[in-house]
Amino acid sequence: MFSVIIPTLWKSYRTASLLADLENCPLVGEIIIIDNANSGYQSKGKIKILSQKKNIFVNPAWNLGVGLAKFQQVCIANDDINFDT
Repeated sequence: MFSVIIPTLWKSYRTASLLADLENCPLVGEIIIIDNANSGYQSKGKIKILSQKKNIFVNPAWNLGVGLAKFQQVCIANDDINFDT
């Protein structure tokens, strides 16, 4: 199983599609979203939202997610990409 860590400002049109693909992938156990926009989105299903009071930027967000990951295998991702899960 994988933990997927994705920092986001929710500006990319690809984010929703990426999250849907990851949620449907049996190899993904959790999706950790570092919400740098403090958007108010709530955790549900495999998606765990970590809202930040201010933008902590990409590298610190990835480090935060890796530190909280449940699974030993980790996928570091961006919110503006799609890939074949």
